[in-house]
Amino acid sequence: MKKMIAASMILTMLLCGCETTVTGSGSDKAASTGTTTLTSTAAETQAVSETPLSTAASYAPAETPSQEISFTEAVTEAASANDNPTFSYWFCKGVYACKENGTTTCYYVFNDYQSGTVLDAEEGIGVAFNCEQEKEKVLFHMATVSDNTLMNMSWDTNGNMVGSIEGNTMIFSPLEGVDPDGFDPKSYSGSTQAATDTQSDPYVGLYTEELSHRCQINITGNGNSGYNVNIRWAGSAFDYYEWNMSGEFNGRGVLNYSDCQCKHYFTEEDGSVTETVEYSNGTGYIQVSERGDKSGILWNDDNYDSSTGFFYEKG
Repeated sequence: MKKMIAASMILTMLLCGCETTVTGSGSDKAASTGTTTLTSTAAETQAVSETPLSTAASYAPAETPSQEISFTEAVTEAASANDNPTFSYWFCKGVYACKENGTTTCYYVFNDYQSGTVLDAEEGIGVAFNCEQEKEKVLFHMATVSDNTLMNMSWDTNGNMVGSIEGNTMIFSPLEGVDPDGFDPKSYSGSTQAATDTQSDPYVGLYTEELSHRCQINITGNGNSGYNVNIRWAGSAFDYYEWNMSGEFNGRGVLNYSDCQCKHYFTEEDGSVTETVEYSNGTGYIQVSERGDKSGILWNDDNYDSSTGFFYEKG
């Protein structure tokens, strides 16, 4: 009997538990479903609310500051480099010997990192330029702003600075201690006679048109009392005019000539150069002149009207 009562009590307790669970649900199935749904939802809610917070707490502090610092350092470094041409540009103020196949063919004379002159190593005449320097290239505007001569830049295995224009490779070497102002390739090349003549003879020297720097006049002594005059006027990076004449300066500092020959040189796309004689036995004069504290010359050619009106500064 006691066993039956105990069994009945256990059964009643079990039934009461089921009724408590079912209360307000309408059926055993509904109660069971509601219990399962409630338990599942709570677990999911806890999982959703904890997982992102835990992830964010462990991820954000490690990543965000490192990215921000890296970016700031990069910007600061780039700005610092751009402010200092010595570190951020291939060329800064100075003279650079340009060698092709081991021979110095010309000198790149930079007034600053944006402008300068290319001077022929033998004749000392050349073309003025402006340029834009970038990470792996330098864009030159030779003689005119409309010209765009691209030079790709790199370093070779020996640490030499290398430039390449349309497959033509050049090695650049800075000339330590050489002042770009008034640089004369002939004097630098070791010609003692040229250096002596320039110092002792007031007429001998290199004269450059003071505004555009597109035209240069080189006057040298011919060993007697006369002088040889070479003039080069750049039209662009691909063409230039050249005049050669001779004569003697009179007591008034005027050299009259009547043997002038003018030639036009044009570089074709294949690299070949076309030479055209414009005229021979041309006449005109060169006259010593001064402008303010500058010494120089004036040039007047009877066959070339554009020669007049310009002042050529010495040095």
